[in-house]
Amino acid sequence: MQAGLTNVMTMASGCGSVNGGSYNGLIKNTNIKIKGGHGIGHDTKSNVAGWTLIVQHNAKQLVRMMEALETIPEGNGNMMDNTLIIFMSDCAEAQHSRGGNWPILMLGNLGGAIKHGRYYRFAERTLNSFYTTLLHAIGAPRNCFNMDESMAKKLDGKLGPIGRLLA
Repeated sequence: MQAGLTNVMTMASGCGSVNGGSYNGLIKNTNIKIKGGHGIGHDTKSNVAGWTLIVQHNAKQLVRMMEALETIPEGNGNMMDNTLIIFMSDCAEAQHSRGGNWPILMLGNLGGAIKHGRYYRFAERTLNSFYTTLLHAIGAPRNCFNMDESMAKKLDGKLGPIGRLLA
C-alpha cells in the first residue's frame, strides 16, 4: 500500500479455512487449545477462548496498521485519511450466513466518501447492500453486488446502496 502498488488489502483470521492455520504463537504460554481452521467456528462451546484470542490478535494487528498509515503523508493529510478499513466477523447470524445481521466495523471514511463516527443497525439490508454502498463510494455504482437484480431484490427487498452510509 505504501508503495502505491495497490489500495486494497485483505486480512483474514483463517478461522473459516478448511485446511486451517496454526495459532501456536498465540497460545504459547496459555492453557488454551485451538483446533485449527474451519472447525473453530462450529465448535462454539470449547473454543470460545481460542476464538477470542484470535480476534483480539487480529484487532491488535489492525491498530498497528492504522498507526502506520497515519505516519505516511498523502495529499493534505495521511494515508489513513483516505482509507476505509472494514473489520468484520467470520460469520453473521448463523455459521453459514445468508448475509443478514452481519456485524461490521468501519474505520476511516475513504477520503470523506463514507459517513463515520456513528452506530447503524440495518436489519432490513444485507451484506450485498453494504458492498453495493462501497461501490458507490468509490465511484463505481451498481444496484447489486455479486448477483443479479432479481436475486438481490428477493434477499434484500431493495436495490442500491445504503444511503445513510454515504457522505
